[in-house]
Amino acid sequence: MTKKVAINKGKIAVYLLVLCAIGLVYWAYASRPNVEPEDAKPVSKIMTYNNNSLKEEVNGKLIWECYAEKMSVNQDTQIVDMENIKGTFYREDGSSIEITAAKAVYDQAKKNIEITEGIKAHSTDDMAFETDKVTWDGEQSVLTCDGNVKISKPGMVATGDKAESKDAFQNFKLMGNAHIIKGDINQ
Repeated sequence: MTKKVAINKGKIAVYLLVLCAIGLVYWAYASRPNVEPEDAKPVSKIMTYNNNSLKEEVNGKLIWECYAEKMSVNQDTQIVDMENIKGTFYREDGSSIEITAAKAVYDQAKKNIEITEGIKAHSTDDMAFETDKVTWDGEQSVLTCDGNVKISKPGMVATGDKAESKDAFQNFKLMGNAHIIKGDINQ
């Protein structure tokens, strides 16, 4: 005895149509191009350190060192942003000049430092200066003050727009509106 099963061709057609629709949706989703938005930017890798320091040595001799409360290092560009810094530049004769400021940026590739905001500096030989910006050019070994420069030493006060030195301000060149007062400056 064989039994005949009734096949409903309409239901089969609906099931096939639904399966085709699901397959079409899957194909459209799976084969779409992987396009990132035009305004998408690569994410930089930033490492942050607290209470850290950097230094530069040449032939085993310490040239400068800088302590910062906070440092952020961009691993892609090798730029170090520093906050609340205290830096020291060492002179040939063993004396040094200490600089404090709110911000500094160090370019590790070029070995340049730019110090800004609230700069105060003094040396072990009673020299002091204030300025808007201090730049260390590591390639040329030149320390530059830019903007509202005031340098004081015993018996001398110098002001100008810019000052440059190759020996951490034991000697310096003053430029732009340069004015020097020598002698007893307390009178």
